[in-house]
Amino acid sequence: MKNQTPRVRALATSLLLWAAPVLTLAQGNLAPTGTVTVTPSGQGEVYLDATRIRAARANARISNPRVEEGRHIVEVRASGFENNLTTVTVAAGQTVSVAAQLTPKGPEIKFTQPTARDYKDPLKTYAAADLEVLKKAAVLTRNLEYAQARALLKPLVARDGSAPIAAYYLANTHLEEAANCGCEEVEQREANLRTALPLLEKGTRSKPFVYSVIGLARYHALMKDFAKTKENNIRAQELKGDDVEVRVASADGYRESKSRAGLDEATTVLSKAETINGNRADVQVVLGDSWLAQGVKDLALQKYERAVAIDPTQVRAHYRLGQYYREQRKYQDAATALNKAVQLDPKYAPAYVELGEVWFRAKQYGAAKENYRKYVELRGNARSARYRYAQFLYLAQDYPGAIAEIKALQKDTTSNLLYRLLAYSSYEAGNVAEAKAAMTSYFAGIKPEFIIPRDYEYRGKIAVKEGRVAEGLTDIEKALELAPTREALFAEAIRACIGGKLPERGLRLARRAVAAEWLACVCTDTPLTSRAIPTRSPGASKKVPGRRDTS
Repeated sequence: MKNQTPRVRALATSLLLWAAPVLTLAQGNLAPTGTVTVTPSGQGEVYLDATRIRAARANARISNPRVEEGRHIVEVRASGFENNLTTVTVAAGQTVSVAAQLTPKGPEIKFTQPTARDYKDPLKTYAAADLEVLKKAAVLTRNLEYAQARALLKPLVARDGSAPIAAYYLANTHLEEAANCGCEEVEQREANLRTALPLLEKGTRSKPFVYSVIGLARYHALMKDFAKTKENNIRAQELKGDDVEVRVASADGYRESKSRAGLDEATTVLSKAETINGNRADVQVVLGDSWLAQGVKDLALQKYERAVAIDPTQVRAHYRLGQYYREQRKYQDAATALNKAVQLDPKYAPAYVELGEVWFRAKQYGAAKENYRKYVELRGNARSARYRYAQFLYLAQDYPGAIAEIKALQKDTTSNLLYRLLAYSSYEAGNVAEAKAAMTSYFAGIKPEFIIPRDYEYRGKIAVKEGRVAEGLTDIEKALELAPTREALFAEAIRACIGGKLPERGLRLARRAVAAEWLACVCTDTPLTSRAIPTRSPGASKKVPGRRDTS
């Protein structure tokens, strides 16, 4: 949306000129501020939005004035204690107090029984025919063909009763599906995790199966319980710590926690695995994943390229390399790596969805659509795959296609998320009445904590279209509170203010836009606005940062 910023400037200029009689309200500080005070229970260092403020003594109150309106993260770090993180919302002229209770770090968890010396790997006594079934199920799970994998595994689980091996492989299909659920597929994710837990517990009791223990660690990582993730990964390494595959699997669980501590643990575990056997492509791939998650892109690329050099047939290595290039916007390089992945395994579904994303970003919508359709086909027309395809059609501005896919899905499922996507697509297709009906159904069935900024944005735009300007602006402003970097929302709100003749409300939005520096050129190029609204607060640096597209 690179053309969005000039449109925002033009709309804001119109608003500021139109609201000239009340521009004197804008004199002074353009970014309303409040105060945050922090009182830690122990001696430590206080950070605001990851920036160090100062050191603090135990129970000493420190104050940080001039904190801009909005949400902020307050963190207290102290040696020997867990980091204390608190999210606060600051309003203009108000003081927010944080009492940071520091919790001592617990002792390192150690397991002594059974030891690696006592561990008997049950896979070694498994029937050859059953091992073939497990291998086939593992490939199907890797390719996101969960239903087919479960069809193979359920008879083994039913036959063996409490045997942990088949139960673990079945649980892993649910862990993989939960990990690959989008943020909007909350109910499906939770259902998969509920199903996985009892299957994993079969292999973690008196005679533990090491991969069941690792699976339990991953389950807790997906549940955001890092302490239990670490506990189970340590237990797995006590059982079979000299096994490279065990360490690679443990690292995957640590990374799943998506925390700094988890990434640090993953790197430690993988470094040991690399020491044991650095000439394994899977070790290099997971090391690359770990470094990429920490933002060390050059080192991640080295690991992916080394993985491909070690084993040119490693599908995941080519896939990760393609993902890396796609994130760097090197679309041709990404396509080359991903095409190599599907050449090695034509049924590797993740590569097709990545190819679809690559060609979508490169504006090659025909090629993107073809790869998304292949992805849906390989997923056996699974509802989650079809929903993702409908999302792609919406993003590619094929609104009639998205609406048709959503309505076809509604015959198979009553998922509330379909109403969201139907509302978005119908609004963009010009059918405001259908958009309103879908959005009403969506809000009636969604939990408040799962509402996203775009939901408020579209409900607001629907209301504005129907002439309910003040009501629509309330929703658009809610969206701006949750996503303050969305230039398009400022444009939408300012346009609505001009049309609805709401100067005070529009002026408030214009001031926020100025504070965000999207209107810096308006405020310096237009004599009226440069006199009425200073672009920088007194004492601030005169340098204006370069503007970038954040839409």
